[in-house]
Amino acid sequence: KAIQYSFSASLLDKPHSEVTLFAMTSSSPSRHDTLLRIKAAPPRPRRWWLQRGRLLARFANLRERPLLAVQAPAGCGKTSLLASLRREWLASGAYVSWLTLDERDDPSRFVEGLLLSLTTALGNPPALAALRRELSIGADPHEIVGRLLALLADQAHPVVMIFDDLHALPEVVTTEMLPYIVLNMPANVHTLVGSRHALPSDARDLLQRGDLALLDQDDLRFRVEESLELLRARFGNDIDADTAARVHDAVGGWPLGVQLAISVAERSDAPVAMLTSLGAHAVDLRLHAADAMLASLEPTMQEFLVTLVPLDRLHPELCILMTGRDDAPAVLS
Repeated sequence: KAIQYSFSASLLDKPHSEVTLFAMTSSSPSRHDTLLRIKAAPPRPRRWWLQRGRLLARFANLRERPLLAVQAPAGCGKTSLLASLRREWLASGAYVSWLTLDERDDPSRFVEGLLLSLTTALGNPPALAALRRELSIGADPHEIVGRLLALLADQAHPVVMIFDDLHALPEVVTTEMLPYIVLNMPANVHTLVGSRHALPSDARDLLQRGDLALLDQDDLRFRVEESLELLRARFGNDIDADTAARVHDAVGGWPLGVQLAISVAERSDAPVAMLTSLGAHAVDLRLHAADAMLASLEPTMQEFLVTLVPLDRLHPELCILMTGRDDAPAVLS
């Protein structure tokens, strides 16, 4: 089951931390602390992944912006790009923290994770340890954040905070605490976020003022030459430009689609011929994606999704009527 989830996680552009989270049991004696440490761990580099030189070159012109947002649907390479940008900042001498967010991050848990990630990035300074102790005994998270920003202003090098999966945060954090952090960051602090959803209105105000740099789905979409580079990195020069272009066109430059084509071809005795076939039949590739994702789900979830196939739009009450399940809204969420 864990292996199945690991495969589906790679399809869904998830870092290794979520696979590890899934494998843990609630009976672990230090589960809370361990989960936070996993959330504060950056993802491992992946096989056969591009450095996205085009986007890194663009980042070089945007790095002085206080906030950089990578906003795109699943499978577009947000996490991988943020990991590459993390390495770019580290190479320039910055302190860089990483925090993968989830729906359980209420204000206290969010600040606790932020403090832990910055503790790792800054080398465990005593002042941060003191803030963590105060938070653990009930200090106001908002007050802790204010003092944290003052502490970061005194750092000798730039400080970069990376938040992945921003869309998973509870509304109280995305509408109150995170805007407070972004709007009050010292000049030496930068924030990078990855999200599937549009940013809060406060962030869009930053965009109008020129303080926000935004990379979206069109920016992350592979160009033909990037698809060719990735395919050749895996299969060598046996992949010609025409085959790469067909695969690229079949998936519309969707990074996960190209990765999926590689995964399918790897299981074939004739990978180049398989890629040629996939490039000529885009529907086959989409079916491979659907089969792989459905196979990783529990049978009850498979049934739930298949029942909803006829719907053009999903709504909790409509899902109750279609599935006969009173818990349909929670399952949908």
